[in-house]
Amino acid sequence: MSKAWKGMLKDDVDLSTLDKLVDGTGIMLMGSAEVVQKPKEPIVFIEDMTTKDIAATGTVYPAGLVNLGNTCYMNATLQCLRPVKELREALKAQPGGVSADLANNFTTALKDMYGQLDGSVDSITPSMFVSVLRRAYPQFAQQAPRSGGYMQQDNDWYCYDDDDVSPCKTEDIMKLKGGGDWHMAYLAFYRAKN
Repeated sequence: MSKAWKGMLKDDVDLSTLDKLVDGTGIMLMGSAEVVQKPKEPIVFIEDMTTKDIAATGTVYPAGLVNLGNTCYMNATLQCLRPVKELREALKAQPGGVSADLANNFTTALKDMYGQLDGSVDSITPSMFVSVLRRAYPQFAQQAPRSGGYMQQDNDWYCYDDDDVSPCKTEDIMKLKGGGDWHMAYLAFYRAKN
């Protein structure tokens, strides 16, 4: 096995003066033929960016929503609906603001929560959305008699499969009124075929 000489040769070194450099010796050259140009914009490392800046690049996905006592199905549904273009457009068109109208508050809470997710790569706690959801749809505020914790509502979140739904338009979304159980978010984009 041949011994390798490790070191750096500067530009001014005369290679004929190197006694360990013999025929067949491998030399790795590093560098460039031309002078490297300074970047036009300074290089910004991800470690130096705020979570809002990272989210704005669009290359990193947010961590998601914190579970607030059996809200895992709600969280999964909301995260699945988040990239739906028609929903995002409908939410942008909503003026927002808190009022006596629970449906308006529900929409505002959803819009605000998605706004928080868009502006961060850290998980967020959907406290306001869950609070409005439980006021608008009391079945999600039911508590277990023994533990006092919120009951799991998985059957309400998984009411329809894809064979029973069909797409609807943004205008249809705006016409929907509250009054059903939680699958309203799902039905906002998919109306039952029957």
